[in-house]
Amino acid sequence: MDKEILWIDLAKIPEGVSLEKFNEDFDKLGVWSQQAVDSLLESYNTKEIKMEKYYTPELSELHIGFEVEKAVYISTEPYYPSPSVLDSWEKVTINHPIMMSICSWGTSEFRVKYLDRQDIEECGFTFLKKDWGRDVYEKPVYKTGKLTLYLEKTYVILLCKDGEYDVSLFRGNVKNKMEFKKLLKMLWV
Repeated sequence: MDKEILWIDLAKIPEGVSLEKFNEDFDKLGVWSQQAVDSLLESYNTKEIKMEKYYTPELSELHIGFEVEKAVYISTEPYYPSPSVLDSWEKVTINHPIMMSICSWGTSEFRVKYLDRQDIEECGFTFLKKDWGRDVYEKPVYKTGKLTLYLEKTYVILLCKDGEYDVSLFRGNVKNKMEFKKLLKMLWV
C-alpha cells in the first residue's frame, strides 16, 4: 500500500522546532494524512512559550533592601537529622551583606518573582489590553500626560505622551519589581 505524499510548509514550523522533532511528533500521532500535518503545525503555532514565574537571583542583582522568597521546610520526622519537605515560601528582605552572598549561591532555597501584572499595577499603572503578545498599561502623569508601558516577558518599553508626541523613556529588560521601582525612581515617575 502506497502512502500519499504529504506537503509540509517549512515556514510554518516555528523556530526552535527541528525537523527531527517534527517527525517525532508526527509519528506519535499515528495518522498519515495531510489533515494531521496541518493540525500538528497549527498546534505549534498556538502553543505559547511560558516563562517560569520565578528565578534564582545573581549576586550582581542583590542589594540591601532587595526582596526575595526563602524556602521554608518542614521535617518529616521529629528527630534531627531528618529529610525535609518544602512547606511554603516566605518573603524576606535582604538586610545584611552576608545574606546577599547566601542568596547568590544558586540553590533553590531563594527565588525572585519576575515582573508581572500585579507588580506593575501596584506601581500605579492600569492594565489596558493585550496587544501583539504584549501587555499594555497606562498611568496618568503631570496634568495632561500619560505613561504607556508595554511588557513582553521581561522586555519593557516605557513611553510618555505629552500632548500629541510619544517620547521613549526606556527600552530594555526589567526582571523584577525591585528593578522596576528603581527604574521609575530614576525617571522621576
